[in-house]
Amino acid sequence: MAKLSKVRKALAYRFTEPVVRFLSRTPITPSTITWFGFLLTAGAAALIITEHLLVAGFVVLIAGYFDMLDGALARRTNQATRFGAVLDSTLDRLSEAVLLLGILVHYAGEQSITGILLVGAALIGSLLVSYIRARAEALGLECLVGLFTRTERVIVLVLGLVLYQIDNALIIALAIITAFSFFTAGQRLVYVWKQTKPTSHCEERQRRSNLPKTRQKEATTRLLRFARNDRENFIGSNLMCQCQVMRLCIYLAFYVISKEMLILDRRE
Repeated sequence: MAKLSKVRKALAYRFTEPVVRFLSRTPITPSTITWFGFLLTAGAAALIITEHLLVAGFVVLIAGYFDMLDGALARRTNQATRFGAVLDSTLDRLSEAVLLLGILVHYAGEQSITGILLVGAALIGSLLVSYIRARAEALGLECLVGLFTRTERVIVLVLGLVLYQIDNALIIALAIITAFSFFTAGQRLVYVWKQTKPTSHCEERQRRSNLPKTRQKEATTRLLRFARNDRENFIGSNLMCQCQVMRLCIYLAFYVISKEMLILDRRE
């Protein structure tokens, strides 16, 4: 799954790099592209409602391309911010919801129960995939695993809209999105579970025993240094105590000698 994520990034870079290089010389900001992509998606939803599904499919494809551009432009021009990332994710979720609601209105007009149910399931599955990733990242885990991410969902939906004239093409596309979205949500849940499950005592002991030799040597050296320091401190404290005792004995000896000399002087 890590390789699949790298393939997605490589393909996105190849498709967006020429345009990003051009946009980086203009005053256009990544947030502007993000909002423009969302407006295109809203326009596609309006086209679906008005029964222009073929045109809507191409508009969704263009909007998806703009969705790849904003992040790439932000990284190239050093304009990437936390708010920009949150705005991009928020508008991505809204874009998917608006598109699917447009399809929902379309099937409601046709009174297709199957279409309505599939749209609802696809919406839940899509949001669930994104939510699990966001929740995992909030815990400090990079959750990029998953067979069917937003990119794949957009591609399948575009194919369903463009091939709408073929019988049940959009229904099949929604069914694919639903099935693979829930599958990907399960993949991500399993990944997060594996990353967060507590290790047993035996596994922890095995992990420690498999430390590299350099780290073991460093730990041994540190332990010996601490032991040497403790020994030196102990010896130093012992010497100090012995000096204090010897000093006290000398004082007592001088006291006794001076007292005896004073007694002898008085007798004389």
